[in-house]
Amino acid sequence: MPGIQIIKMFQKPSARYAVPEPAVNPLLGANLAAVDEEVDGVKVGEMEGGVPKEEVVQVDENSSLVVGGIPLPKSVPVFQSADLSLFEKAWMLLEFFQLHSLLLVASFQFWPAKYLEVMKGLAVAVNLDFVLWRQEFFTEWRGFEGRYKNYAMMMCIAPVLVYGSFRVLERKFRLGRRVLFMKLEAVTVFVLDFLLLPLLLAFSRLFQCVPVSNIKAVTWTIEYESFDGMEVDKEAECSGSDYWLAALVVGLTCCGVTKFLLSFYYRSTVSGTTYNSRIDHTKMLVRYELEWMLELGEDWAWGGMWSLSSWEWRGRWWRSYWIFGRFIHIAAFLLLYDNRPLLGACLWVLALVGCLYTVILRPFRLRSSNICRGILDFVHIFNCTMLVFNVQEMRSAITLPSRQFVGLSVVNGFGLVAFLGVAIFMRRWGEAWPSVATLEKLKGQEKFLKWLTVVVDANKVVKMCAVGCAKVAPLDLMEAEMRRVRNCYLQALKEKSIFSITLNATLEEMARIHERLRGESLLPGRELADTLRETGSSISRRRYFQSLMSPQKRRILLKLLAVKMFIGERKIEKLWDWETQLLEDGEVLTSEGADLLGEAVETKLGFSEDFVAAVEDLGRRWKRLIKNWEKMYTLFNCAPPDKEEKRRKVDWYQQYKGCGRAAENLRKGWPFVGLENDFGEKMEGAMKEGAELVGQCWGSGSLLHLEKVEGELKQFLKEFESAWEKSFGRTMELKEKKMFEHWYKMYRELRKGRDSLRKWEKESKRLNKKWEEEGLQSCCVYSSDGRLTELCLEIGKDWKALIKEWIDEFQERMGKDVSSDDKRRWSEWYESYRKSRAKTKEIEGGIKMLEKLQKKTEKLLRKGGSRADILKAKTAWKGHIKKWENQFMIENGVKAAGEDKEMIEEWYTMYQELAKSLLAVEMEVLKEELGGEGEVGDGLGGLGF
Repeated sequence: MPGIQIIKMFQKPSARYAVPEPAVNPLLGANLAAVDEEVDGVKVGEMEGGVPKEEVVQVDENSSLVVGGIPLPKSVPVFQSADLSLFEKAWMLLEFFQLHSLLLVASFQFWPAKYLEVMKGLAVAVNLDFVLWRQEFFTEWRGFEGRYKNYAMMMCIAPVLVYGSFRVLERKFRLGRRVLFMKLEAVTVFVLDFLLLPLLLAFSRLFQCVPVSNIKAVTWTIEYESFDGMEVDKEAECSGSDYWLAALVVGLTCCGVTKFLLSFYYRSTVSGTTYNSRIDHTKMLVRYELEWMLELGEDWAWGGMWSLSSWEWRGRWWRSYWIFGRFIHIAAFLLLYDNRPLLGACLWVLALVGCLYTVILRPFRLRSSNICRGILDFVHIFNCTMLVFNVQEMRSAITLPSRQFVGLSVVNGFGLVAFLGVAIFMRRWGEAWPSVATLEKLKGQEKFLKWLTVVVDANKVVKMCAVGCAKVAPLDLMEAEMRRVRNCYLQALKEKSIFSITLNATLEEMARIHERLRGESLLPGRELADTLRETGSSISRRRYFQSLMSPQKRRILLKLLAVKMFIGERKIEKLWDWETQLLEDGEVLTSEGADLLGEAVETKLGFSEDFVAAVEDLGRRWKRLIKNWEKMYTLFNCAPPDKEEKRRKVDWYQQYKGCGRAAENLRKGWPFVGLENDFGEKMEGAMKEGAELVGQCWGSGSLLHLEKVEGELKQFLKEFESAWEKSFGRTMELKEKKMFEHWYKMYRELRKGRDSLRKWEKESKRLNKKWEEEGLQSCCVYSSDGRLTELCLEIGKDWKALIKEWIDEFQERMGKDVSSDDKRRWSEWYESYRKSRAKTKEIEGGIKMLEKLQKKTEKLLRKGGSRADILKAKTAWKGHIKKWENQFMIENGVKAAGEDKEMIEEWYTMYQELAKSLLAVEMEVLKEELGGEGEVGDGLGGLGF
């Protein structure tokens, strides 16, 4: 009768264990509540508080223990394992390596090169950072050539495939079965958790943009273009539809993976965190794990409790915190990439916070896991400290690359050894998973063995009643099992055992099914079942004799009837068509072609006459088949096949042409598959164009043309070698390449010419830049130290050497001397060489003139001279001073000040001394003309002196 309580609570559990009280179940009928018969050797009425007064212990014939009439197993069978100790240590080691690899990527310029080379493979393995596998990544341009956006989008393939496969399998195979669905879900969660950091790293690199200047075009001048390029791929712009498409795809993938992981961990944590007490939480985990290990329930797997099994109550949000921690690391890596000191400090603080969280809270259930996590955190702090030293550019003995490599290797190696040592030592010397240890304690208890046997039998009855027909459900057997489960539950409740909750859940499930089947079952007792068992064979025989035909014959006739209705009134002969035989012949030829040309063959066999003849014969048979098809089509349709009809047979035409092309290539000594139709024409054109380039004089504008032809020829050679490998199953050997030596020789000539032109242009740019930086074009000589002369001579020698190198290369390649027309191609070189020589002569002449003028001036000042000589020397010094001042005005835009004139102070001194000497000479001349000193003084006073 609904509403009657099936279980009475006689004793409340202590607050320490907080065993939940069973809910009142109104599903059991009054017949179960009123039962007072002997069950398991004890009458229910003889129980105190629902608990049996004593157990009847017997020993059966096989020496198995029998308690209360229930034969107990000799040992507890463990069907599944819930031990995650090794997995959690492996996972925390993976997390450590992922963080350490992120440190290397965040500041790879500051780590020792040898350490980066050692750890590069680990970074690729744990973070899937295949960027580091390229040597060009450690150069300025990273070597991606604008393709990093494609690489970032390819990173999204793995998580999309994993999640999509999970959903497709779930729907296609209807994964309502809990265990299989749980396993797929667990694999999906762990794979996506592993891929989250590589995805975030690829996404962050898309937004690390720096200013970039590239050469846009090289004509008579060099044109540059400036744009914002990605730091990891400076040839790719941070704009455009393809860039924003890549950012959108990768960003949406990151959001989808994060949402899936956070929702799963949040749902599992909220549903699995029932108690606020650490002890009660641990007891609940142990109970779920025991049910899973003994195959008594699937709540540990289905409810996601496995994601909480590694942590105490205070560490239940560890998975979610770790996801947010990765986001914080990537945000710091993205926002502070230009400010390396602040980035290093931020990463060090994050490492310290994680270490304090582990050391103070000790979130793991196992002591060894807490110790191992602490070891990894301390090693991570040491790595972050070394990073801070490097980005702060501290100068000390410990920051030397050699010592830093030794320190990092020793600390990380010691940390790994300590991690493995603690894990192995603790596991070998008795540390066990909490549920495993609890199960070992319970194995020796007779009561636990009895409860386990009762629950297993009850589950069998539940499955039998739930799956079988409701009309013949054995309610009497179910009621007997319910009484046994109820008695065991009351006993476990009195013992304050965690197994009481399992017994209660089993009893509730049986009560629910009993209530559903009670109104439908026709088996209130065993009489009807026995009757049906006795008369079942007679009923089956009667049904067999009363049937008109056997089930097999009936199914065959139904299928024939369905085929007839599908075909209708058509005659079977009309299903044949004039094209049927031709199609069959085409399939045969296709199969033969796949066997003949679809697989690689040996070189000797491929170029043999028999093989070539077989290919030609296959082509002739294809041609004959195509002609027959065209003839039959014209006969039956009164018109030849048009383009649309031929397009339907395009594979026939392609295979016919392929056979002819393969035979032709084999006759030439080429591979028979893998080459395009116009490969020969393209190769011939490239060789002809290359021969024209090699046979002419190269000029300043020949580099782009030479690079174009060299690149095309290189691509054709790669295609040819790839086709060779596809046709003959191996790469070309040296003796085989000699057959096409003219191709490789032309490629080497073009590559040599390209390198020479690049070298010459680079050298000419350097000399012109040096000429402009030193200001030799418009320099003014004001000293005699010889530096300008040496510079001009050095530049002139470099120009001469460059011209000589070009002439030698020309004579070696062309076999003749350089003509005047050929020299005009590098006229700027000759012009620059002439300028350097002229400037050298000009500077040398100016220096000699200054030295001569200075000696003449010193002689005039020392010995004296005529008025004309002094005036001439003075005028010369004034001209040099004026020329220097004008040149200074041109170069600086302002007039020379007093401190600027100190550079030619000696010139001013000479000029002033000559002015004084000239004045003295003029006074003597006046004295002689006037005839006396007094008169001279009066004359000078009158003149204003």
